Amino acid sequence: YGRRIPYLAASIPFLASLCIMIGWLPEISEWVAGFSGADKLTVGLVLLCVVSALFYFCSLFIGAIGCYLPPDVIPSCFIGRYMVAARLVSSAAGFLFNYFLMKYATSHSKEIFTGLGLAFALCFNIFFHFRSEERRVGNFTECFCNRFYLILFLGIAITQVSTQCRGIFNILFATKDLALTTEQYGQINAVGSLAVLAATFLCFFWIDKVNPLLVFIASNIPILILNVYGYYGVHD
Repeated sequence: YGRRIPYLAASIPFLASLCIMIGWLPEISEWVAGFSGADKLTVGLVLLCVVSALFYFCSLFIGAIGCYLPPDVIPSCFIGRYMVAARLVSSAAGFLFNYFLMKYATSHSKEIFTGLGLAFALCFNIFFHFRSEERRVGNFTECFCNRFYLILFLGIAITQVSTQCRGIFNILFATKDLALTTEQYGQINAVGSLAVLAATFLCFFWIDKVNPLLVFIASNIPILILNVYGYYGVHD
């Protein structure tokens, strides 16, 4: 299986199980509270914090490894188009979820999280079955001993944490302060996914003809500008 897939395969069951557990936390909290005699609300908050932290930890671990799997199994001349194709699929999935399922986020959370966890595990198992890495001499831990990769992984972790915090704030701001329903919030996000889908599709034809580092830097400039503008220029 190569040097990265075993790490992914060992992490997938934990991530899928934690995803399913998030949907069933009310029932789990009630059982734990009844068994221990503790306050149900306190138990629920503690379990939510612990399960969410573990979920994001596993997600970061998988992301740190999975990001470097495509360069090993895809020819360099096609890597840009592969990333575009992957982004197209994720944007399309984001549109479908936000437009059709977001309105059920509170009323059918158990079904949604269970379905997502099972689908996640199934897709990765299919991937492991049909795709094998090139076997290379060397220890994977070398990547974690290099200062460059340590700084890179730290930057990815900080970015992911800030993104998750922002996502939680967005839905609370939309539903509590702006009085939007979850369905309306999902439809707004769906429109954003369509815009990303269109912009990403245009990249398919030229992405492999330019320097990927320059594309990475250039694509982050608008994000920085919009974040600064959002903080100082947007008011409720």
